[in-house]
Amino acid sequence: MKVALVYSFTKSSWFSCRVITKNIRETYFQLYGKENITEISYSHKGHVEDSDINKIIDNKIEKIIFIDHKPTPYFFLRKLSKLDKETIGKIEYCIHVFGDFPLYLLEWERAFDILKGKKTRFICASERQMLFVQNFLKQNEIVKFNPFPVDINRFQYNEESNSEIRNKLDINNSTNVLLYTGRFSYLKRTTDLIEIFLELQSTSKIENDSKLVLAGKFDEIGFPYRMQFHALGEYFRSVERVLAKYPEFRDNIIFTGEIDNEELPKYYNMADAFISLSTYHDEDYGMSIAEAGCCGLPLILTDWAGYYSFQLKENKEYCDLIPVKLAADKPKFCADEVKTKIIEVLSRGIDRKLMAQKYQEEFSIAKSVENIRRIEQQNINAFEGGSSFFYRLVSKSKGTRNSIFVDAGSKELNKEYYEAYNVYTR
Repeated sequence: MKVALVYSFTKSSWFSCRVITKNIRETYFQLYGKENITEISYSHKGHVEDSDINKIIDNKIEKIIFIDHKPTPYFFLRKLSKLDKETIGKIEYCIHVFGDFPLYLLEWERAFDILKGKKTRFICASERQMLFVQNFLKQNEIVKFNPFPVDINRFQYNEESNSEIRNKLDINNSTNVLLYTGRFSYLKRTTDLIEIFLELQSTSKIENDSKLVLAGKFDEIGFPYRMQFHALGEYFRSVERVLAKYPEFRDNIIFTGEIDNEELPKYYNMADAFISLSTYHDEDYGMSIAEAGCCGLPLILTDWAGYYSFQLKENKEYCDLIPVKLAADKPKFCADEVKTKIIEVLSRGIDRKLMAQKYQEEFSIAKSVENIRRIEQQNINAFEGGSSFFYRLVSKSKGTRNSIFVDAGSKELNKEYYEAYNVYTR
């Protein structure tokens, strides 16, 4: 089969998306062979060259696969639709959906109009994101899921790398270390994580010299769905206020800044557990979590959205999940349950080499090839368009944009939010 991979040749500002696109690309190279693939640049601003569109015809492309997170396929499809209708009508379409899907509903509406009647499949990164996207479409069967793959040649268990990073951070080899990598923000629940950790230390529930290593940078995203936006430095100051409450332990919180990707496996191998309490609305997966698992690092996560998929059915002890419930102001979890999980995981002890092997079996590029092959062996149906729920949100979007999920009067999350996101907590 002759395939076109469509993505931006300019790197995304989101580092995780750059890694994801690279690994999905490798999946299709292995599945179809590079000689059968045409790569087409589709910029993050929606630009595509006429010469690239002509490659679809010249190279007799049978399937077009969108593997990047933005923009939506609309601008590409609009340009493609100007070609011979009979030819493009025979092409199959596959769209890898990312967590920012609901932020661009108006573009998706126009893309759906073009895709109607054409054989189309959507692929999500987790089971719960699949359920989420199914809310927006008439047909459930055209939405599948395949985890974003990990390059296991890089992310694997290596006990020898433990001391290198600990020495760099001035941490004893016997000290318990919790690790978080990613952005620091309101819905990533960074302040909650820091306060929970420091409360455990102040009450002597964990060793006084235990460390929480936070690798990443602060952002100002806030909670756009509730029209809450942070000024520059505002969230950083909220973290500082938490640290000020525990002066004798604040040095046990280590901020490394952003880590070079080449160093990440060493940090995963250095730590004793990975923890993320995120309830971010775009949490479709969790690339850092998949990488940590492939390094044999025990996981403590909320059961929110894509995180749920990281608890292996046959080895639940590798990933402890904290239940999340939808509330009027934001998704919530019980801090005491988090504390209990931290204490349990730090004292549990597991065979990290075996854990790494199990996660590599589930999240490798080779496994992704196997999953995509199985999906493509199934019938691909003609696209029938968006659901009534989708068009209800589209109608709201035309007047309110980001506030489609908030009540204008109370500023609390509305019924549409619960209808869309209740699948993230099941």
